[in-house]
Amino acid sequence: MPESSNVPGPVAAPVAYNYHRADRVDPGYRWWKPLPVAALAFVFYLLFSLVVIGIVEAVAAQVLSAADYAEHVRQFSELNVVITDPLTLVVVLGSIAVMTPALWLARLILRAGPLGRLSSVAGRLRWRWFAIALLPAVAYLAVQSLISYGIGPAITGEDLGEVTTPIDTFLLCLVVLLLLVPFQASAEEYVFRGFVMQSVGGWARWPALAIIVSIGPFVFGHAYNWWGLGEVLVFAVVAAWLTIRTGGLEAAIGVHIVNNLVAFSIPALGFTNVTESNGSPEGFITAAILLPLYGWAVAVLYRRSGLSRQVAAAPAPSAQIERPTNIEAIQRNP
Repeated sequence: MPESSNVPGPVAAPVAYNYHRADRVDPGYRWWKPLPVAALAFVFYLLFSLVVIGIVEAVAAQVLSAADYAEHVRQFSELNVVITDPLTLVVVLGSIAVMTPALWLARLILRAGPLGRLSSVAGRLRWRWFAIALLPAVAYLAVQSLISYGIGPAITGEDLGEVTTPIDTFLLCLVVLLLLVPFQASAEEYVFRGFVMQSVGGWARWPALAIIVSIGPFVFGHAYNWWGLGEVLVFAVVAAWLTIRTGGLEAAIGVHIVNNLVAFSIPALGFTNVTESNGSPEGFITAAILLPLYGWAVAVLYRRSGLSRQVAAAPAPSAQIERPTNIEAIQRNP
């Protein structure tokens, strides 16, 4: 008597998610997980920040004279960020950079997915694409700096003032910036353009909502004047849009690093008329014009790269329909 083999049922088509929905790739995804992850990451962040501050203060007490250390403590207690002080730069940048390990550890403990999923839809930083996206970022900051520190002051008649930072102090500041800004800038991207947008994307499919929610805490986390906050707002919108459009944080991290190197290094020279938060109407207009152009250039390069901006979830086969053999059927139904 012939026997018929088992016939598998249909296999569900794989589901592809854009970057902001990438958390849903994880079979263990639960809608509530981002909430305890955020809470635990914040606790780790506070602890790691205290460690950074403790180490810097211990070093400051050893290397500074009594008068300089007293002034350092006074400035620090007043939350006065002195860009021309290398130790203050270590505290400011280091206390932000620790957001990345804090977030990674919280996600690891709560099994909320690897940090690589925040990097890109490829599950890692795509370094070749990062290098490509860095080119328009450098071009944007070169033009922006020329306008802000060259053409702008020449037109308005407001010169930058005198350089007040000793060369050896400035070189120390520059070393600190080169070492820590990449970690500080990428930490902000992993938290705001990465974790926040993917958390919101897990709850709602609309990318605009993920972008909007990520903007608020990022913008008001900067102690700038209103024009300066306007520039940060434009930056946040473009960086968030590029993250979704390119399927990863590479472009946002690159432009953030270059932007912060310029934003910190110029004031570190100690120009008497320049501060890190001196937003201006012309600065805001410049950012509102140049940043969208930068975003467009990156989007064009991405289209030509052939990279995907989506991540595919593993196909889940539907329940298989098993057809019993004639012998099995007789045994079950005598």
